[in-house]
Amino acid sequence: MGYSHYFTTKRSFTNNEWKKIMEKSKEILNNSFIGNAFGENNSKPIIEEDYIGFNGIGEMGYETCSLEKEPEEHWNACKTGNRSYDWFVVAFLKMVRQIAPDAIELRSDGGKEVFA
Repeated sequence: MGYSHYFTTKRSFTNNEWKKIMEKSKEILNNSFIGNAFGENNSKPIIEEDYIGFNGIGEMGYETCSLEKEPEEHWNACKTGNRSYDWFVVAFLKMVRQIAPDAIELRSDGGKEVFA
């Protein structure tokens, strides 16, 4: 299934914004269904000083959702196939937009209501 979420970063995140994003990411992504960028069993999301990456574990995931503090590419997408970890991708991206509203723009195959 080709269900995806798209995000464009308009600038790098400030140190203060990134610190908040890292803290909130630990809260949102602290779930047994969410693992590292490869979706490996018994793994945890990658939350680092310059990068955040996660995927659903096993069949729960699809494509890695990742964000860089200082993105080289400004356009990104995460294909979730509307699988179980989709909720976490949406919650993560909404949280980033709440912390840094002028730094990220969100769109979804699910329409505008997904990020409302």
